[in-house]
Parts: sequence; structure tokens; C-alpha cells
Amino acid sequence: MPVVTDGLTLKTETLGGDDLKIAIVGTGAMGSVYAGMLGRSGHELWAIDVWQEHIDVIAKAGLTVTGASGGFVADNLHVGRSPKTPDHATCG
Repeated sequence: MPVVTDGLTLKTETLGGDDLKIAIVGTGAMGSVYAGMLGRSGHELWAIDVWQEHIDVIAKAGLTVTGASGGFVADNLHVGRSPKTPDHATCG
């Protein structure tokens, strides 16, 4: 099953079939969109972030994605917490 996002088609048959394991590190504005869309496609998707509250909500209620083309909830995502490093602590 091909995945289409922003006009780019990822043909899964060229990457070893339909059993991809994908991790999105950083579930802010853009990471959440990609995590939701790729997770909705049926692949095993991991949403990784240092923001524990956000990860907890995704684990409990799914990831809600809304935009110009409508909205949906990706409720099949796996979640994980990335350890905070001193570099992360100083970022904006």
C-alpha cells in the first residue's frame, strides 16, 4: 500500500513490503502530522518525544491531526520518551 503525503508517494514495495517500522522523533507541529499520516497507513509507527505530557495523551487518546484536507485520529501509534540532554534543555 503506497503512502501519499504532501504529493510525495512512498512505495512500500520498494522498501521491503508493508511491514515498515517507522519512528518520528519530535512530535511537534510537523512531526505530529507525519506521525499521524504514516501511522494511519498501517505501518508500525513510534512517536518519540521529550514532552512526557504529550506522549501520555497520544498513548491514551491517540493523535488528533486536523488541517485543510480534514481531520482524523491516529490511535494505533506506539510512544516512547527520548531522554533529555543538556543540549535539549538549552534549545528555544
